[in-house]
Amino acid sequence: MEAIAHPGFLLTVAGIVVTLVAWFIRLESKVNDHGKEISRVEQSCEDTWKEFDYHRSRPEIHFDQRLASEVERRQGERMGRIESDVKEIKEIVKGIAKKD
Repeated sequence: MEAIAHPGFLLTVAGIVVTLVAWFIRLESKVNDHGKEISRVEQSCEDTWKEFDYHRSRPEIHFDQRLASEVERRQGERMGRIESDVKEIKEIVKGIAKKD
C-alpha cells in the first residue's frame, strides 16, 4: 500500500490521467471537425445535384429528339431539291450536247 501512496507514483498516475483526458478532448475536437466537414460536403453535393437537375432540364442546351427529327426532315427535303436541280441541269447539258 505504501507504493500506491508514494508521491512519485501518484504524480505519474496523475500525469497519465491528465494526458488521457487531454487526448480524449483532442479526439472529440477532431470528431466534431469531421462532422462539420461531412455536413459541408453533403450540402455541396446537394447543391451540385440541384444545379445538375436545372442544367439537364434546359432544352436549349441538351439534345432534343423533336428538334433533331425536324432538322433531319428539313435536310432530307433540301437534299431532294438539290437532287432534282441536278437532274434538271443534267437534262439541260444533254440537250445542249445533242444540239452541237
